Amino acid sequence: VDVIVPNRFELEALTGCSDNLVANAKSLGVPTVIVTLGSEGALLVSPEEVITVDAPTVKVIDTTACGDAFCGALAACIASGMETVDATRRAVMAGSLTATRYGAQPSLPTLSELETAENKI
Repeated sequence: VDVIVPNRFELEALTGCSDNLVANAKSLGVPTVIVTLGSEGALLVSPEEVITVDAPTVKVIDTTACGDAFCGALAACIASGMETVDATRRAVMAGSLTATRYGAQPSLPTLSELETAENKI
């Protein structure tokens, strides 16, 4: 495994500890751990860096599929060669935009919508 994406509760379940997200992420032995933090964004932990990616403030309508949007955007960005930190930023935006709409598939943003939202911040 090169990248694992647990939320904070899954990370706690994997490590048995809730004290320190960074230490817990590093203890997994996976090169890159990206902990999703809901409305707080995400925490990227790799051998080179520890970066918090803040989520934009949005009006939350429905959180269905936010994690799916995050993981899908992250995977697509990494597969296209984007740096992990930039991919994480885009994934946070994807999850955030998804929360502003109802449903699962209908709430997923397009690449164009992500790029427009990124240009506004």
